[in-house]
Amino acid sequence: PTYLEALTARGAAFLAVNQSQNAYQDLTQAIANAPTTTDPELFYNRGVARARLGDDAGARRDLERAAELYLQRGEAAGYRQTLTQMSQL
Repeated sequence: PTYLEALTARGAAFLAVNQSQNAYQDLTQAIANAPTTTDPELFYNRGVARARLGDDAGARRDLERAAELYLQRGEAAGYRQTLTQMSQL
């Protein structure tokens, strides 16, 4: 895998085991290394990590970006999941 894929996967794994700070760090590094990324899952997962860390404003920004990217890709399920997550902020 590429460095971006590795950071993305590790960030998601950290999120799955409730290590939100580690997830946030990996996902932020992945986004910084690929500022033009259009991967909605990256922003969705970082948004969830931010929400768990109490950063509701940052979470909302990431989730809004994720929703926008899911819409662009025509991924209705991801879009709906993101809206559900946003409604919990």
